[in-house]
Amino acid sequence: MRFAAFVSLISLLSTLPNPAHAASGPTLDKLLANANRASGAPYRYHVHSLGVDANGRALTLDEEGLSFARHRCEHSLCTGTYFDGQRLYDTNFNDTALPAPGGDPAQLTYRTIVSYAFTDPGFRSGGGRIAEREPVSEGGRLYRRLTVIPRNGIALNVTLDKATSLLTGADSLDGRYRFAFSDQRPVEGGLILPFATDLNDKPFDRFERREIGADHLATPPGLVPKFSGGLKTVTMLRADRPVIPCTIGEVTVACLLDTGNTGMSMSLELSEALHLEPMQAAAEVRGVGSYMTGVAKAPPLAVAGAVFPSALYTVLHDIHRYGYDVVIGADAFAHARVTIDYPQKRVSFAPADDVVDLHPLAVAFEHLTPVVDVQLAELDVRLMIDTGDDSAINLADDYYAKHRALFKPTGKVRVGGAGGTEEQITGEIPSVRIAGFTLDRQKIGAQAQPARIGDGHLGSGFLAHFAVVFDYAHGRIGLEPRAGDASIKSEASASAGERPR
Repeated sequence: MRFAAFVSLISLLSTLPNPAHAASGPTLDKLLANANRASGAPYRYHVHSLGVDANGRALTLDEEGLSFARHRCEHSLCTGTYFDGQRLYDTNFNDTALPAPGGDPAQLTYRTIVSYAFTDPGFRSGGGRIAEREPVSEGGRLYRRLTVIPRNGIALNVTLDKATSLLTGADSLDGRYRFAFSDQRPVEGGLILPFATDLNDKPFDRFERREIGADHLATPPGLVPKFSGGLKTVTMLRADRPVIPCTIGEVTVACLLDTGNTGMSMSLELSEALHLEPMQAAAEVRGVGSYMTGVAKAPPLAVAGAVFPSALYTVLHDIHRYGYDVVIGADAFAHARVTIDYPQKRVSFAPADDVVDLHPLAVAFEHLTPVVDVQLAELDVRLMIDTGDDSAINLADDYYAKHRALFKPTGKVRVGGAGGTEEQITGEIPSVRIAGFTLDRQKIGAQAQPARIGDGHLGSGFLAHFAVVFDYAHGRIGLEPRAGDASIKSEASASAGERPR
């Protein structure tokens, strides 16, 4: 489950006190046992559901215990979220999953409730808490009220119909967010499940079919590469960005490694050369500008000793002119350890479980793109790492509007990318601090549009000072400064009276 209101709910509930723990008694035990029996204990099964979401899009929902995979689809083109019982992930067209910001404790509680896992006798013995609240009467029916708090979760209220013992609602402690579950129907296998869910009196999910799945709920596979012949490196074709040769469908072309891309893309010219047929569904491209385009399934991709399986590619109409025909994004970085050695102009791919032994920098993910904490002068800023951007530091217009003291504009440049071109103001910032390194007098700019992710971009122009290891599997990157780079000061080496290697 992902929606804007629930993100606010997470923040809200984190500040609210937990209710007192009610001692387990025969009345509560009987209520839970009745609810477990009446529902058929859905948490014990893989439940597969088809329907539509609040926006009328086709919805596929697979649930098993506390885990779920939720896909919104247009024809066979699907994106969504996955929850493994502890952590929430965003998923893209190729079912690549990367951690989503926030939402983990809230998702845990919501899943505990809608799966009826709170009725399992092991819930409380495993650290979960249930507190009884005053029952309520409405329309001549009596409803039992509980507050449910899973271990590592947040608190939500639960409403059960005393006559049927079935779940009818869940809400936040202040009542601002109210889920209602209705249209309860039997499902083959002995379950009774709601076919309609509302949020704050508006439709949230409407299911047309719900059934017990034959197999267990699987983790989103993504694009897992195969490696052969040991570690291989390739030379970058350009100095400003990591463009390297790759082969797709026996055609060798220039490929851009772009951490700002949420999936995989190719040029219209290459799709035509490979005779690929577009899918019925369309995708929105968002770069400097935006436009709608097609998606096509392409053959396996071979790059730097790694071979990625056949995958869906967004077809871009305007990248061939920039000197590359494939954009390699989140799908590849999620399942490999990718090293971009800017000083040596070399790139390598290795298995994702290989060890990173460089200065670590923690990475968060927003919409499948990496975001890091950077200190610009005296300000703490969250910037998306964007290897597809040849600039050094590029602030979003709305962020720069609030912090104009960061730098004084000294020039303007015209930049191009997917979706068009725009004018940026440019200047210089006295210092940038990242992962224990301080870099003096760095180029900086501000773009003419608000931030979509973070407060701006940290591009290849800045990363050129380092060999960078992208280790998405462990939520970090490694940085090794360029030898002899006088603009870099290391906290560790400075305290020891040394310069960085």
